[in-house]
Amino acid sequence: RSTVSDGDDVLAATALTGERDARSEDRQLLLDAIMSAEQTLVITYSAADELQGRRSPGAVPLGEVLDELQKFAPGADLVTHHPLQPYDRRNVEPGALLRDGQSFSFDPAAVAGAAASRTRAVVPAPLLAAPLQPVRHTDLTLDELESFCQNPILGFWKQRLAVQLPQERSAQSEQIPITLDPLEQWHIGQRLLDYAIAGVSPQDAWDAIYRADLLPPGELGIQARSAIADRVGALVAGTTELRATEAETIDLDLQLPDGRRLTGTIGEIYRDNAVTVTYSTVRPKQRMRDWIRLLALTAHDPTRTWRVLTAGKVGRGTAQLITGPLTEAVDALPLLTALVELRDRGLTEPLPVPIELSAFFSNRLRRQDRLRVRDQTEREWQRTNRWGIPTERDSVEVVRSWGAELPYTQLAAAGFEEFAIRLWEHAHDHQQEAAL
Repeated sequence: RSTVSDGDDVLAATALTGERDARSEDRQLLLDAIMSAEQTLVITYSAADELQGRRSPGAVPLGEVLDELQKFAPGADLVTHHPLQPYDRRNVEPGALLRDGQSFSFDPAAVAGAAASRTRAVVPAPLLAAPLQPVRHTDLTLDELESFCQNPILGFWKQRLAVQLPQERSAQSEQIPITLDPLEQWHIGQRLLDYAIAGVSPQDAWDAIYRADLLPPGELGIQARSAIADRVGALVAGTTELRATEAETIDLDLQLPDGRRLTGTIGEIYRDNAVTVTYSTVRPKQRMRDWIRLLALTAHDPTRTWRVLTAGKVGRGTAQLITGPLTEAVDALPLLTALVELRDRGLTEPLPVPIELSAFFSNRLRRQDRLRVRDQTEREWQRTNRWGIPTERDSVEVVRSWGAELPYTQLAAAGFEEFAIRLWEHAHDHQQEAAL
């Protein structure tokens, strides 16, 4: 059992001699169990990581018991290491685990699983034998275009197949929070940021956070509050001048060359600046969204010098991403049409263009030769995340479309580089990072 005290355990905060000690109690319980055994003593314990199968040492009292037993039976094999999975062949092979020559498990499902694990893996069939028929051209919304271009692979599943792929979600904890993970910090920070922009006083905003039980209790909560408050304060103060005027909302209704209409609404516009303030890290998804909004606003009213600004975490600090103004206003509608045509193509089959990797490739291609960028992109695609967070290669939409551990050579052969250039054409040239 866990020996870490709860955050609201007042006695554990200042432990005194004579109080209950969980470690000593566990030692006594183990000793009582050993002394009560008459003919056979079986001790089970977890000795491997549940997810990755890595060996982990047992509890210290258990190690002491094994040391004493070795004195009475030198060289005896006292420990049986059971496999992590029930369908492991050692569970069903006679004599693999039990010394009497019997099988440890007689579960038919485990036997079938063990037999299947010995067979050669079946290569899954491609998702599509051939591209689907193009969809009938209909009017589309700005949200649909933004959503597709921010993740073209997932856009095919959602907008063409109408399939919601399962996403990994963490279970809601019922425990009192002791520390905040990055997602919990973002949730609190974004909520405070929304309160501040809406004009809510800092004290009222923090009161709402405490009433929602989002912060750890006591001193732990004060430490977490300090780090979040500094970042929120910097974002609010850095964008105060940009948001000094009354916010405007613009309704878009653009006529595309093929007769279709692109409609949508963009809010939080101050003078000629569309401003977004976020606690999140500004990633390629936000960069693509801002690029599309710049094109849409410029096509809507070419007489205004539009800029789209997103304030958030850029790189290692708090800064802003500035998109625009467009060099030639007359290019707005053709560039926007090119993205719409790319979406039309992406609704016939999944486009091999992961958004993060495509931004990496296209941005470096502006300054380096293609061969060097190709090598860098391949290493980036194969990079693993040290925090255990799935990378783009392991995302559910990539795995469902092309299989697990998709090699970069296959991605490139499917047209990744061409589509990456088409998706980010001229976008990087119109974006820059600046201090708040």
